[in-house]
Amino acid sequence: MSYERYREVLSDLKRILLEDISEGRLDEFQLTRLAEEIEEIQDILEEELEFYE
Repeated sequence: MSYERYREVLSDLKRILLEDISEGRLDEFQLTRLAEEIEEIQDILEEELEFYE
């Protein structure tokens, strides 16, 4: 997947997530699990960035 496509997907995800949060579609468990998933993605990116330092 290209960098531009990753950006599009993340932008769409943020927009949808904000909509769902504002409309109360996600409960505390779901929000917590999503936060954990996002942390895992962030950890992967941070590990990869260490190779460029």
